[in-house]
Amino acid sequence: KGHELKLEAEQVALIKKMGVSVTDDSSKYDWDSTGTGPKVAASIKAIYFGKADFSQDAKEGKICGLILDKTSFYAIAGGQVWDVGHIETPSGKFEVTEVTVAAGYVLHVGTVRSGTIAVGETCLAEVDYERRALIAKNHTA
Repeated sequence: KGHELKLEAEQVALIKKMGVSVTDDSSKYDWDSTGTGPKVAASIKAIYFGKADFSQDAKEGKICGLILDKTSFYAIAGGQVWDVGHIETPSGKFEVTEVTVAAGYVLHVGTVRSGTIAVGETCLAEVDYERRALIAKNHTA
């Protein structure tokens, strides 16, 4: 991987200090094994560039991590592969290539593909459900 954006105890403490609540990821279970599922309406709560670097926005071409108030993305966990997909705001589009979780905060890692993404914006989180369905078939007998 060309980047390693991870939330450790130090970053979790900073996120809590910013007043950000943990991510509601309960909608990750709302999907159909044929490869369809909903886009989730959410809002961007934090943008993370690594170490102690949090920002109010991220411009096109930037690799960063987004924390949303809610998400349908699976994070990597105990052999479970993370989801990929897109997060779209009124002013930009973000490609999600990795998803991790720490202390309840789901970090969507990827690249701003167009425009600018900003804290406080509403967004639509869209998982690649076809990919998830293929992975799920490999994990169940």
